[in-house]
Amino acid sequence: MHQYQVLHICLPHEDNLGDQLAHQVVHKALQDHGLGCRFHEVDLWELRTQERFLDDEIDRINEQFDFMVIGAGGMLSPGLINFVFRDPGNWSRINIPLFFFGVGVIANNTLPNHYAILGPDSDAPLVKALQAASLVSVRDMRTWLTAAKVLPDHRERLFLTGCPTIFYTGNGHEDPGTAHSLALNIPFNHGVCSKYSDSLLQVVALLLNHTDSIKWICHSSVEKTHADEVVKQFDKKIEVLYPRDIQSVREAYMGCELALVTKAHAALFCLANLVPFGFFSYDMKCDALMEMIADFPGDYICHIETLPKVNIAGMLSRLLYNLQRDAARLKASQRVLVRKLRSEFVFFMKALIEKVA
Repeated sequence: MHQYQVLHICLPHEDNLGDQLAHQVVHKALQDHGLGCRFHEVDLWELRTQERFLDDEIDRINEQFDFMVIGAGGMLSPGLINFVFRDPGNWSRINIPLFFFGVGVIANNTLPNHYAILGPDSDAPLVKALQAASLVSVRDMRTWLTAAKVLPDHRERLFLTGCPTIFYTGNGHEDPGTAHSLALNIPFNHGVCSKYSDSLLQVVALLLNHTDSIKWICHSSVEKTHADEVVKQFDKKIEVLYPRDIQSVREAYMGCELALVTKAHAALFCLANLVPFGFFSYDMKCDALMEMIADFPGDYICHIETLPKVNIAGMLSRLLYNLQRDAARLKASQRVLVRKLRSEFVFFMKALIEKVA
């Protein structure tokens, strides 16, 4: 079997379960579709931190690699994509196939990145990168629209696949049984969440006093430390988990009746396991995911920046009531969405193989 040399731009060393699994699943998906690959990872966050760009390495990239992959994750954020090449025009110098794999836009609440103004004539690095791509796989409809506006031939190059982690972290069963009434994912220090940690602690306190049938699922070592401290402080005997791989993520989320989550990948793992969830949304990507599931996404979302201004007990009652009332419909919608995303993923992988094989 031919072994392809693949340059993979990703976030492999983040203390963030979503980023870690996302880039691992890209490798697994390519291997599962019959492509023998040797991956050469470039940590995009490291490039940014070191202010080291790849402009001077383009000739080497074209000579040494068979194709280039970017993703999965929020790689279309200006805070990431802008740090691949110092000169955005250099995206057009990539001569090997370039694939964006399950990527998305990012804009923390109250900190917009103004994707809506981007058009095909923009000099923004995001636009130049998408236009240079052979194929683009995106994780939500907001990202799809951003890419479609800058790609004249988007019908041939653009695929709404969702994040590829969805297809590996699901339990594969219609009804695995219910072991916990609520899965919880609340980070106190992730991005803008740190600004609202006091309010988030109030959320947790109310939930811990509401039920002992909670599974607190952490996505980083820091989250696990904080969760353990809070549970000890409130003297509650609830399960606190920090899954680290595909199997343990599947086991953590399956069998939960409902979920309240903050991180986007916590919601994606709920989606994979048909667990209806509510969002403490801190980023447009959270809203974008819920918009693909519910006709009225606001029924299941509390925007994190509103927490200091609302009656938190009332807000929680509203979220939980809406989730319990609509659980069957939300599960049905999740099932339909996963099926559609999977079919798009099949088309995307077929097109990718045709480009490189």
